[in-house]
Amino acid sequence: MEDRAEQYVKEGFIFFTQYNFSEALANFDKAIAINSNIAEVWSHRGHVLYELGRHAEAVDSFDRAVTINPNIAEAWSIRGDALRELGRHAEAVDSYDKAVTINPNYSEAWSFRGDALRKLGRHAEADDSFDKVVAIKQDYTEAWENREITRQQQNKTP
Repeated sequence: MEDRAEQYVKEGFIFFTQYNFSEALANFDKAIAINSNIAEVWSHRGHVLYELGRHAEAVDSFDRAVTINPNIAEAWSIRGDALRELGRHAEAVDSYDKAVTINPNYSEAWSFRGDALRKLGRHAEADDSFDKVVAIKQDYTEAWENREITRQQQNKTP
């Protein structure tokens, strides 16, 4: 039975890499039906749901994943992305904080954390996040641009 669950996970991941999200989701759901205690499957499922624009469902899947294994940085980070899409920026920051605690060099999590902080009007903290990104990955053009925007907004704030 476990072998079949692993096969569904492999097939789901193949479909995911081919951007066939509906088939990926179907396979991850089949794997979960066999064994619902595999954090990575819940995380993959959440990522698929995020890509499908089903952000609230994605958050639920990521919640399951991190309940089983709280040390999956990618689950925390993409959970933050889904929360950001839902306009829940403060919760997104909390998710990104967990992601970068697990993996301090996770440049995307730092970048999206900065974006969420900026949307909350917390410009100094956003600036710090973008500083972290460019220190990790100097060629992250979007982070450089966002850092500059944040600094301009910071100077306009009373």
